[in-house]
Amino acid sequence: MYTYSCSLYLKLELVVMQAGCVVKTGCQVHYVVKKSYETDQNGEIGGKRRWLVYLNDMDYINADFVILSAGVFGTTATLFNSQMRGLKLSKALGSGFSCNGNTVAYLCGSNGHLNGYGLDKKQLSKIPIQARPGPSISSSYSSSLGFTIQSAVLLTAYPYLLFKGITTFGWPTGYWFFHGIIDKLKHLIGSTSSQAVVLLAMGHDKSDGKIIFDKETNKIIFSPPHDPLLPQKVKAFQKITKKFGGILFMSRFRSASVHLLGGCNASSDSSDGVCNPNGQVFDPEVPGLVHQGLYVCDASLIPCSVGVNPCLTIAAAAEHVCKDLVNNVLKYKTKTCTNYVSKVVDQNPHIETHDTLKSSETSFVSVKETLRGYIAGMPCTATLRMKINLQTSNNFDD
Repeated sequence: MYTYSCSLYLKLELVVMQAGCVVKTGCQVHYVVKKSYETDQNGEIGGKRRWLVYLNDMDYINADFVILSAGVFGTTATLFNSQMRGLKLSKALGSGFSCNGNTVAYLCGSNGHLNGYGLDKKQLSKIPIQARPGPSISSSYSSSLGFTIQSAVLLTAYPYLLFKGITTFGWPTGYWFFHGIIDKLKHLIGSTSSQAVVLLAMGHDKSDGKIIFDKETNKIIFSPPHDPLLPQKVKAFQKITKKFGGILFMSRFRSASVHLLGGCNASSDSSDGVCNPNGQVFDPEVPGLVHQGLYVCDASLIPCSVGVNPCLTIAAAAEHVCKDLVNNVLKYKTKTCTNYVSKVVDQNPHIETHDTLKSSETSFVSVKETLRGYIAGMPCTATLRMKINLQTSNNFDD
């Protein structure tokens, strides 16, 4: 079995490693290819791997089960690449794209103590924890009009000038463009910055966005869904700005969202969706049947906006998919007589240290994860580096 995800869950990684699995990082799946074998009268393939998972055009992994969980754009791009190489998929691939009604704004220059700027390394060591900004989501307000507004802290590494004058418009009108430049200069020289905070509105959009794959650039292109609540959200932002004072900045483009949904929608048949309700990818050439062993297990399954933070909705969908996946793995094991190794996994994993090792010696795992994307059409890269002491790995929850 081979799985990959945009997010790396370290505690889960240690559990699967103890169970005898091999975890591959620092690579990206580009496409999957379905193997062609002679099948028995029940349509089952015995004893041979069903899928080739390509990390590039040369290197691949053999797998019986493939779970695509790379997020809306990542999973959809993988299936588009697989379709180009012969995998039969529904025409609905890329349809039903939703931004969960997300609209981002930035309130700055307020007289209120908003404390919405992140800290750099020097500030982090000097400012006590009780005086630091955060958490990233600091408050939430639900409107009777059908949307929710959350406030958040703006990361220090975020391109302030990009969000304050170049790709945005300001309210009230006046000197808002120059305010962005002045505020950025104050931040660079370490002066007290204007009180500011990020505002994110989420609600229900039409879920009629479209994701397509540009073969020339080999990149994902999308058109955002229509948002009938956008005027009401703007009025709510303006009302908050009047209350706190300051200037409101909003993006000129509806391309900012942290809650992307859809693209590989779950449906009852291949005419309306890419997967069935269990996350199995449809084979459109045979109505009602699926590509055995190929699953989608992330937000791209969700066929519409949910109106609130979709974290728990995605988790519930993933749990449902996993239940069906486990049943299919056990059935496949029985029919193919595959030599699967069963091993009981400790619910509280720990790392055993060899007797010959000195107590002063410490084992570490270094993790580096790089996320690349676009903000208002400009390329951005975020890198996460972690160093983990394996001898205290059972204290991750702390």
